[in-house]
Amino acid sequence: MINIQNIKHLGRFSTFLVLFIALILSGCVNRIDIPEDEDSVLVINLEMLKGQTRYTADFKTSNNLNGTFPISSPNDAVIKIIDPNPNEADVDPVIELIFDEESGMYVSDQQSNQTFLRLGRTYELEASIEGSNFERISATTTVPYELKINALELLSEETIMDKEGNEFWQGIIGVEFIPSVNKNTKYGHLHLTEMKTFIMQEPGQDPTYPMEGDSEYFQLINVNIGSLAITDIAHRDGFFIDFDNLDNAYAEFVIRSPFPITEPNQVTAVIRANLTAVSVDHYNYHLALHNIREGEENIFQENALYRSNIEKGFGLFSTCHESISTHLIR
Repeated sequence: MINIQNIKHLGRFSTFLVLFIALILSGCVNRIDIPEDEDSVLVINLEMLKGQTRYTADFKTSNNLNGTFPISSPNDAVIKIIDPNPNEADVDPVIELIFDEESGMYVSDQQSNQTFLRLGRTYELEASIEGSNFERISATTTVPYELKINALELLSEETIMDKEGNEFWQGIIGVEFIPSVNKNTKYGHLHLTEMKTFIMQEPGQDPTYPMEGDSEYFQLINVNIGSLAITDIAHRDGFFIDFDNLDNAYAEFVIRSPFPITEPNQVTAVIRANLTAVSVDHYNYHLALHNIREGEENIFQENALYRSNIEKGFGLFSTCHESISTHLIR
């Protein structure tokens, strides 16, 4: 005979169990803070590299909830980069960006003087849309000092094979950096490129390594030394380094060639290193984007804050300083 009292107890237990599971799951999903309103704001991304001849900006609008949108009257946009303390008579202290229909971006209306950006100097951004209700946005950025590589050494190497049977070169390299002379320059972005080469050696002569012309980024397999300072937030084209956390300014990387070995005289011999000093705002912005992407893929991770240095808007205004070096590892 069925015990009605037991059924009632079972029903109460089932209800409690469902509520308990729901409570646990609610603690695992990402919590998203909904903006208090849907007022539209301006969004800009303007990253300036010291020495470049033109500056390019992506300038749009956003209502906070539904992404970004092109500006309906792009020629009404006013974007200015300002040097508030110029000391060179031949350098225009204001650079204006205008809309380029072909690219849909905003570019400097004349070739920017390569000496416009100066080390350690702070620059201002002002951007608005004439005749609109959007608030004018502004920001500042300080040009970082240079970072350099003192030495890059091949420590070991091997040939590995992928699932399709293709062979690739893989090696461990040690990189000794020269930190910036300025304590405020503490973040860098590094990407390593292989210049496809072939070994050539005439009798009685030292080998040479003529390059074919092809070049691609190495794949970062592992960080043996310096992992606490390395953040893979630049995806395939490199990674960021926090030099405050890099002991002795030294790191060891396991890297893999992007080129399958197809010729008997093919060899990995030339590495081009692009080391870019970036401003604090630049690092924080890209770190936030990286964390947001990870949060979307991981239900156990809280959403990251969206870092932006744009006053009354969103986006990024930053400066970078690039150093390029080529290293023969044989």
